[in-house]
Amino acid sequence: MQLLLLSFLLAIASAIPLTLKVPANDRQCLYTDVDQPESKVGFYFAVQAGGAFDIDVAILSPAGKVLYNEPKEKQGEFSFAASEVGEYQFCFSNDMSTFAEKSIEFEVIVDSSSLKAELPINAGEKETNKVESSILSIESRASNLLRTLQYYKTRNNRNESTVKSTESRIFWFSIFELLLMVGMAGLHVIIVQLFFTGYLPFSMSLSKPDAYLQAYLGQLQSNPIRTKSITSATLNALSEVIASIASGEKDPKTNSYISSRVPLMSLYGFFISAPLSHYLVMALQRAFKGRTGPVAKLLQILASNLLVTPIQNTVFLITMSILAGARTFNQVYSSWKAAFLVVQKSSWVTSPLVLAFAQNFVPEHAWVPFFSVFAFFLITYNNIQVKKKRQQALQKAKEEADAVAKEEDKKEK
Repeated sequence: MQLLLLSFLLAIASAIPLTLKVPANDRQCLYTDVDQPESKVGFYFAVQAGGAFDIDVAILSPAGKVLYNEPKEKQGEFSFAASEVGEYQFCFSNDMSTFAEKSIEFEVIVDSSSLKAELPINAGEKETNKVESSILSIESRASNLLRTLQYYKTRNNRNESTVKSTESRIFWFSIFELLLMVGMAGLHVIIVQLFFTGYLPFSMSLSKPDAYLQAYLGQLQSNPIRTKSITSATLNALSEVIASIASGEKDPKTNSYISSRVPLMSLYGFFISAPLSHYLVMALQRAFKGRTGPVAKLLQILASNLLVTPIQNTVFLITMSILAGARTFNQVYSSWKAAFLVVQKSSWVTSPLVLAFAQNFVPEHAWVPFFSVFAFFLITYNNIQVKKKRQQALQKAKEEADAVAKEEDKKEK
């Protein structure tokens, strides 16, 4: 009995994981001596910190034979029967990293027959077998519990690193966004000054449009809503196709860039976006009709950014969430809340500059095609970013699911 308990305690003590730090562009090896042939050797490792949480792993026999060699592994478990007696090498290589140091938690367990108790025969053999079976069952459960705790510890470290990395990116992106806003405002001032001083080699000639633009403007005068609806439907469908091509997102059913969202986006532009924009812009123009002073122009920009664009963006986000599958009020609200500030910031950066440009250089009768083209480029850009983020999220979820499935397969084996 005492020998069995000693065997159990030695097995638990030998399973305590150790931590190793591998500097960048370095390779470190550990050695374990196996003194009996056919001993079972178990090896477990998990990268706890550093870079992309990956490391090159190799196991070599005393004769130099490669038993295990996997590049860029995040964690793993490998067991084998030692056919040779001698020192086995367990190597970690961090050659792929330029500056990131990797922290690795690992353990090596050697199960040889020397640890097993040799009990006398016919001395309570039946009772002894029961005790031995119970101890082995406890050891197996303790080992599984330890593996589970190690798995959750590894996931917690990776999630913590992801959160810190995200916080850093948000901070620097906010700084970049602030500098971009200041830079665009300064660029707008410079462009306006160059226009008025005559240094630009071109000038706006929208007051004398060509034949096609003249025909389009004529349709705007006679059938404003119909013309705007057709324009918006065409540009929205084209924007969806271009965004799918630019982001590499294909319809999983047809394996084509022209997905089922294209006609839906076209219907959104025809029945919702165009009529809404028509009445909002018309109300804005009527409110400031005949007022061309600097104060009136500033108030018009403020009204556009504080009233018009929030309404347009809210309707756009609600419609997109419904097209994406949201059905309840909470789902629609959560989708709107998550994306509204991002879209609104984009509008606040670009809308004042475009509106100020239109006030100074675009006649009012050409505002509709001018803003339609601008909205097309802005919506296409936002759509590309949304599709890329959605693909990254799907890829990350797939990798996590594959990792969990891999761990479960290893535990079953």
